[in-house]
Amino acid sequence: MRVPVYQTQAKRSQAGGGQFLTASLASNAMSGTAEALGAVGDLISEIGIKKMQIQTQTQIDEAENSMLLELSEIKDEALKLPDPVAAEEATKTKMNNLLQKYSSGRAINKATGNPMLSGRNAKARFIAKGQALLSTATIDFVKDNNARILEQDRVNLDNAVNKSVQIASDTSLDVTQRAEAFSNIFDMSKQPNGEISGKSGVLAKGKAGGTLDAKSFMTRLDQATESIVRGTALNLMRGSDDATATMLQIVNGESTDIVLNSALSQMDPGDKGKVVSSLMTLAEKIDTERRQQREANDKIADKANADMFSQIINVESSWP
Repeated sequence: MRVPVYQTQAKRSQAGGGQFLTASLASNAMSGTAEALGAVGDLISEIGIKKMQIQTQTQIDEAENSMLLELSEIKDEALKLPDPVAAEEATKTKMNNLLQKYSSGRAINKATGNPMLSGRNAKARFIAKGQALLSTATIDFVKDNNARILEQDRVNLDNAVNKSVQIASDTSLDVTQRAEAFSNIFDMSKQPNGEISGKSGVLAKGKAGGTLDAKSFMTRLDQATESIVRGTALNLMRGSDDATATMLQIVNGESTDIVLNSALSQMDPGDKGKVVSSLMTLAEKIDTERRQQREANDKIADKANADMFSQIINVESSWP
């Protein structure tokens, strides 16, 4: 005899099992969807962050290039100013103001009309980059500007030397004034501690102050000495009736011009010989030109006398 209960229980068991399986499948499906949606959300968030990072880096790169160009323009303009000393502080101020403009976001992109650094992150990250650009630009400018200052110092020194050379060589001036001009160039006086004294000449001061190196110092010393010898000798020859005789006195050490003698005494023997030789040639040329001029004047005078005599004779012969 069959037992119906068994079949019923089996059917329930089968039905129940089907319900449990359906619920399990639905649960798994929802879980997978949630994970997928979460992954998509993470990806979108990651892309957004990446976009922001790219935008920030792009702004920083563009701002860096723009600031570098402006720093270069400021430097070029400053190096054209006539006064390099006054230009230094003004240029440093301009460069610092430029960094503040960029770091604060006030620098404008000329192509878009928008701030070059629009976000906090971009501004914050640019500070270190901008400071590095400013530091490099300032160092380069100061280096180039110092070279200009040094060159200006040399120009001022050369002008002072040339002025003193002219005074020392002018034989029409008082000898005391000429001697002072000579000392203003060549005096090498030092204090007891070995430092240059206030009485030292411009060349010694220029060397001590770094305006002249050892080679430049010696070059200017030799040039100034030779210029004084040539200038003084020429003035003495022009003031004499016999230029050659005047040069012979100089060569034989018989000149009474103390400035000329001092200059000759500090010349290198080889250089001195070349200068004296060229001055002797010049003296002979001066005397030759003077003689030729006298001869030409004599001919003109003779002709004038002859013409006058001829007129007198003609007048006398026409008397009745």
